[in-house]
Amino acid sequence: MKKLILITLGIIFFSVNNMNSQEEFKKYAKIKLLKKPKTDKDNKLIENEQYNNVSYQVYKVIEVKKKDTIFFTKDYKLSKSNELIHSGIKYSFNKDSIIKENNFKIIYVNKNKIEPLYSKEKKDCFYKANISVSKDSLLINFWLEEIKNKTYYDLDKNKKLIKKNEYTFVPDEKYFIKLRNRESVSFRKNSGVLSALTIPFKYHPSVKNNGITSNSSIEKDINANVFVGYKLGRAKYIYDKYDGMEEKTSGITIGAFIGLSSQKLDSISTSTNLQHLKKDIEVNVASFSYGIGIVGDIRKFELGFFLGFDNALGSIGNKWNFDNKLWLGVGLGYKLDIFKREEN
Repeated sequence: MKKLILITLGIIFFSVNNMNSQEEFKKYAKIKLLKKPKTDKDNKLIENEQYNNVSYQVYKVIEVKKKDTIFFTKDYKLSKSNELIHSGIKYSFNKDSIIKENNFKIIYVNKNKIEPLYSKEKKDCFYKANISVSKDSLLINFWLEEIKNKTYYDLDKNKKLIKKNEYTFVPDEKYFIKLRNRESVSFRKNSGVLSALTIPFKYHPSVKNNGITSNSSIEKDINANVFVGYKLGRAKYIYDKYDGMEEKTSGITIGAFIGLSSQKLDSISTSTNLQHLKKDIEVNVASFSYGIGIVGDIRKFELGFFLGFDNALGSIGNKWNFDNKLWLGVGLGYKLDIFKREEN
């Protein structure tokens, strides 16, 4: 039992000192991609009500290497700047370089090509992705999921032929959703949750033991717990050209907890035990807590309901009326965002 107490204290200490009350892991959003629309002979999209009603469109950025040429006249000198803008593209040259005769300079440049991104299947599909904010855009980082029965061969560093898996999305490609002023989009957003938890109020129903019935009780003991669960949520992003991007989240987290608490025992709280404490005697004992809970949050407000048991430790703790008896706990919280990280 001592080892169990030390392990629990260690977990609680680690949780409190390594997160801002709550840490989410394996967090992802569900991004919907529509199947590729039909096109006419000129490769133009055919009007379709399905695509007109879509709230957002994901785009991919493709870097294309193209050949471009610049014509220099004789005695052209770059003395003040080492840059030249041609056709809207900026080129860099060595300073004080002189072009001695009329000629063409061929330059290879990388140009970004933007295209709509559609589902990899012949139907609408949801894909897991992480989302980050950049001014008026949402940057989409899709999870790398292997395509079944699709592989290819490549050479490793030693020029040996190796077999590689093909992924749904190209790791080096960039994907984004651009929002106009006052435009908003929302996604399903799920994650695992690890949280330091305190339950301020516990309601113990009346119990009967040895023919003696105790009254129900509301306990306000000191307790510290670790809560692990899974969150089913939704995130809404709203863009304002003056205030930037705002994220509003809501969700429900279901999970389990373990922890420690302190119980104050006296003659009343041990009354159902034949060897109850005598009057004017008060003893504080530690108890091991465990149970399940559900927490709902809307924006910055949180409300949680918990069902659990307290196992009072030691021979005196076994006299407690509510030892290993079911209780109902309630907690209310508000996120101050003191440690909130800003994303550029």
